[in-house]
Amino acid sequence: VSYHSSGSRGSVPEVPGGESAFVRGVLARYPPGEFIELVESNGVGYHEKKLGQLFSDGKSPEAAGRIVEMLRKECHNAGVEIRTNCTVT
Repeated sequence: VSYHSSGSRGSVPEVPGGESAFVRGVLARYPPGEFIELVESNGVGYHEKKLGQLFSDGKSPEAAGRIVEMLRKECHNAGVEIRTNCTVT
């Protein structure tokens, strides 16, 4: 998924079951400025590339891991239970 700080959505890959429309809808409701505030409030460094694309600083797996850990923390604080390898009916 790519999302641009200008507010425009990039491409969202098709996923089994047609959930890409759901993903696009969710991203459309999440203002890029709020994500930037979240990243900054968690002390995660980032930089902007062309067309407003935002990337975590550094090229190591740890750089992307900081974003993942930030999102996990936000989920935990909101009481979200993350499940993987599950069938949703």
